[in-house]
Amino acid sequence: MSNRLTYEELEQKIKDLEQIVSDSKIEEARLKESEITYRNISRMLRLMCDNMPTMIWAKDLQKRYIFVNKAVCSDLLSAVDTDEPIGKTDIFFAQRERSRYPDNPKWHTFGEICRDTDQITMDAGKPMQFDEYGNVQGKFMFLDVHKAPFIDENGVMIGTVGSAQNITEYKEAESQIRQLQKNESLGYMAAGIAHLFNNYLYIVSGNLELALESIPEDSVLRYNIVEAINGTYRCADVSGAMLTYLGHNFTKSQPIDISEFCKTSLSNFRDSMYSDIAIETNLTDDELIVNANAGQMKEVLTNLINNAYESIGQNKGVICLNTKIISASDILKLHILPVDSKPLLDRYACLEVTDTGCGIPKKDIYEIADPFFTTKFTGRGLGLAVVLGIVRSWGGMIGVNSEIGIGSSFMVFLPLYIENPQSK
Repeated sequence: MSNRLTYEELEQKIKDLEQIVSDSKIEEARLKESEITYRNISRMLRLMCDNMPTMIWAKDLQKRYIFVNKAVCSDLLSAVDTDEPIGKTDIFFAQRERSRYPDNPKWHTFGEICRDTDQITMDAGKPMQFDEYGNVQGKFMFLDVHKAPFIDENGVMIGTVGSAQNITEYKEAESQIRQLQKNESLGYMAAGIAHLFNNYLYIVSGNLELALESIPEDSVLRYNIVEAINGTYRCADVSGAMLTYLGHNFTKSQPIDISEFCKTSLSNFRDSMYSDIAIETNLTDDELIVNANAGQMKEVLTNLINNAYESIGQNKGVICLNTKIISASDILKLHILPVDSKPLLDRYACLEVTDTGCGIPKKDIYEIADPFFTTKFTGRGLGLAVVLGIVRSWGGMIGVNSEIGIGSSFMVFLPLYIENPQSK
């Protein structure tokens, strides 16, 4: 039997081969087209993600990054580009940031939080929302985070995807609104209580003084009565401080050069300070005259320096007293108390007290001037409230700048004194 192909069979074989080649070219063209489409989509997604302020990322099951956009690199990880995080975890970047500031453990605290929520999302096997917050490069950040399992085409979980928006300013604005509402309610209540309290104190102290007149000089009861009277005076001081905070305590004002005032007041503070705490000054030589009350100015300075002293505690540190002119634009960069205050003038006199103490948590900034708010113990905390009340009665405001582990700065902003020509 012959194995030779007939002409018709050979012709069919050639046609089959041509079809195979044609199909192969078509498939190759489709594959090339698909690759071009994939690259275009990939470039488009990269461009979209990198131009969004929202942080976007994907991780594998070991919580290592497999994709990040530019916002993640700049705002969270301090990575040089979007390639650097690939194959690394949040912990890697948190530890790197901390190594740059070994004396400040609060410099970067986001790594642990992100690691926990990744695991929660994988365990739940469904999309999750988280409020995450902590310090990034020494600054407090509050994120609205959404995470979901990353599922392949076979339905197997291979990691997580996530996005986050920085809502720190929004949270701060919410905090300010609550603070204003609280201050209004507190004001009505405290004013009524303080006035009622004072009325009862006058009754108690008046009757005690009458009783003291009828007790013989050599009686042992005199000491107890005198101590009770002194106690009513101390209570009256607290009540008066509350009224000062609320702006119900009015005193006569006069032009005061705050730089000269500070110079004459400093010796008393230096004598009472712990030996390892130094007081430095940077007082402007220019006239810095404000319309204020000398007794209350002393109270303001005393409270601010005492707070700085207590912030440093038994550690070695420095308290610096500065006076200067400050512009309204610079004031707006700070945390301002009361929270609804805004500079109405172009320039203000500034009395600033800085310290190298423990610092104030950001969440407490807008509450530190609340009556009796304190991080120490119950019964303290009227100092800054009194300062705020006095400064507010002079048409001023207080600026606060603080970092945990580095220190705080309290700035009293007061309108510069303008002499009335008609008074001459």
